[in-house]
Amino acid sequence: MASPLQRLGSRLKAGLGTTLMASSSCAMGFAFFSAPASAALTGCAQGDTSGQFLYSDISSNPGFTCYVGDKLYSNFSNFSGLAANDTFSLFQGGPNDSIHSLSVQGGSNGGYFTPGTYGFDYKVTVWQGNQAIQNYSTGATTNIPGVTWQKDLKSTGTPDSATATNNSLGGTSQFSTFNPLVTAADFTTQLTVSAGVGVTQWTDALVQTPNNPPSASVPAPLPLLGASAAFGLSRRLRRRVRQAA
Repeated sequence: MASPLQRLGSRLKAGLGTTLMASSSCAMGFAFFSAPASAALTGCAQGDTSGQFLYSDISSNPGFTCYVGDKLYSNFSNFSGLAANDTFSLFQGGPNDSIHSLSVQGGSNGGYFTPGTYGFDYKVTVWQGNQAIQNYSTGATTNIPGVTWQKDLKSTGTPDSATATNNSLGGTSQFSTFNPLVTAADFTTQLTVSAGVGVTQWTDALVQTPNNPPSASVPAPLPLLGASAAFGLSRRLRRRVRQAA
């Protein structure tokens, strides 16, 4: 019988094609988790479709914000456990650019989030267009077996306060759905590593849809693909940034 992760892989291959599957699979290899480039802020202006920055960019700039597509990321606060060279990547992608994701890659301790607790709060707002946030999921990955961890993403605002939890190697959580849809949401993201070498990256993914109730809908596979698709897309983003540096 196929494992949950194998079934997820089959859905990814069917829904997004073999090219993205290949890049997502490479995320499990050690080369993917090389030390982040030393270049700081890239992107984040209105009109950008991706952005990358270091934790030091946020901690040294009160009120830090980043625009990606029609989303504004703001209100970064309550950080715990992060190092100055941990790398944040924001991007939009997937079918019809409906997936928006925030990834954090380890920059210290050989690129690992070693046993401990890491996290922060942030806000996502639709700042233009007729889109709304429909659901969200989360996931994390490591290239070393024997790591015990849990990844939580919680919406702290109304109307929904569900928690998406994932603790399978390289997998993603089930999605949590806003009902009704929202155009702004506050989140608390947290990674807890309890044993093993550590986790190399975590990703929070949002799926959006046109805000035209009651007819607004997203094809059924999309919510389940959010964070897994995000891993492959953020890998390509970081590669482009490193090549340009």
